[in-house]
Amino acid sequence: QWVAPSGIIESAVVHPVQVFAATGDGAGRTYDLTYPRTYPPSAALGTATIVNSGNADAYPLLRIYGPLTEPEITSYTQDKSLVFAGITLVADEFLEIDTRAKTIYLNGDPSANRYSFLVFPESRWFTLSPGTNQIRFHPATFAEAVSRVEFTFRDAWL
Repeated sequence: QWVAPSGIIESAVVHPVQVFAATGDGAGRTYDLTYPRTYPPSAALGTATIVNSGNADAYPLLRIYGPLTEPEITSYTQDKSLVFAGITLVADEFLEIDTRAKTIYLNGDPSANRYSFLVFPESRWFTLSPGTNQIRFHPATFAEAVSRVEFTFRDAWL
């Protein structure tokens, strides 16, 4: 017998996606030519596309890896962010954020709860919508090519 208490079927395949920290807005560029050309802005730096191939929202597990301060993760798809203030992660530390259970632990340890660093009302929990999701990771300070957030999720179907 098959049971799905939440009513959602999840893929057996786990998808890991890393988004590295970056700053800047990708403002585009302008060339001074005989016929001036302006190129449209690019996606903001620190942005990644994550695809949920199912037809239901997927609840990712996020791990934010230091060194960094005051991370912020934004889902442009759902227009929601998780914003942290007053928190610093050193190298080899991570915040584990379970979007289904709505928990935030330092190094995945339930005795090291960091929920109090989440800034409200700016923060709103998000999921991965079916299809393409645009995600941005932008901490206040970070180490280039080291500081990152890793999304781990399963495609979901109703």
